[in-house]
Amino acid sequence: MALNLTGLGHDDVAEIVECLLLGSAHAAQDAPRLAGRRRELADTIGDAFDALPTAQTPGPHHGAPTAPSQEGI
Repeated sequence: MALNLTGLGHDDVAEIVECLLLGSAHAAQDAPRLAGRRRELADTIGDAFDALPTAQTPGPHHGAPTAPSQEGI
């Protein structure tokens, strides 16, 4: 199954995972099955997030402009 999240950045997804983990810790004593499900969801989302390709910052070999020379300063 695929999920397309639009309008959310890396920090937003990390916050969702953190909320699931905090909710899991809160529910652990009284609702262990719920706590386990929240941990499972957090792990699944985190693993999928970690598997995404990282953005590459273009360097000079990718046609990006370079900084002016600092020679003579």
